[in-house]
Amino acid sequence: MSDKKIVTFKKEWRGYAIGETAGFNDEVAGALIESGLARPYVALTDTEKSTVAPAGKKGAAKKAGKPVEPTASVDPIDPIDPVDPVASVDPVDPEELDEKP
Repeated sequence: MSDKKIVTFKKEWRGYAIGETAGFNDEVAGALIESGLARPYVALTDTEKSTVAPAGKKGAAKKAGKPVEPTASVDPIDPIDPVDPVASVDPVDPEELDEKP
């Protein structure tokens, strides 16, 4: 059985995304590295793992604020006119302003 060489992809290739790590035989891995599609995999040491910052932005939870409380629901049968909420509008029989003979 041949040894696998581990590479990390710098560009997309055959279903592999950027940043993915995969193992190939020496010929394929060498061709990927030569073409610039991948680079040799380097494992992080214990000190490097501890210095890596966690994902996400600082203060994101503060910016989110408090959850918004739901407002009172509006009855869909009797909606409020946003222009003049006091005046009631009869959509079935509108008023005619000028009378016709």
